[in-house]
Amino acid sequence: MSDALQDEPRIPDYITKLIYKLATHSATLTATGMLVSATTSSTPMKGVVYAFIAILGVFFRISVLMMTGYAGPDKSIPTNCEGELPGALQFYDSGNRNAIFMLCFTLFYVSLPMFLANEANWYIIALITIQIALVCFVSYGRACISNMVVFACEIIGGAIYGCITSVILYYSFRNMLMITGLPSNAIQCSSASNQTFKCSVYKNGVLVGQQNQSA
Repeated sequence: MSDALQDEPRIPDYITKLIYKLATHSATLTATGMLVSATTSSTPMKGVVYAFIAILGVFFRISVLMMTGYAGPDKSIPTNCEGELPGALQFYDSGNRNAIFMLCFTLFYVSLPMFLANEANWYIIALITIQIALVCFVSYGRACISNMVVFACEIIGGAIYGCITSVILYYSFRNMLMITGLPSNAIQCSSASNQTFKCSVYKNGVLVGQQNQSA
């Protein structure tokens, strides 16, 4: 029986470590992708605004945790559950909770204006959703989630922060959001650049002919 268990296929260690790294740094990778996307599309200010709001969200989240008296992770949480926040801030990032908050913020910051403008990009939405699922799966698989209520609050808090900031920008500075302003699934109509007019030619008040002219 023991020999049969030893022969069972298992995921190589390097793949497991790669998955753990991707989960831990998923928020940073997503933010970097947003900045690169904004820069390559000749709208770098959109990336700057996103980065500013994201960093502000991190400080806001930590401030709320401090004010509510949250003292850090439980002693039962394994040491391999650290997130990517440095130094003493690790107390507020066990189980990649900050990554969950930032990914949920990014999902709603990006997707809500898309739905409002009728230009949903399902590829981006699916990619961020998969990243959220990956982080949750890794944190749960490594027994890093000791308090489901706190974890749920990270998801809800990130979603609310993303909704509030994106709606404010949508109705004030829409051109700073990650949208083009052109619906992806709608009919667009515009006047032709060259228009033909039918003209009547008069001489001494008498109609002498008609001709077509292009504008």
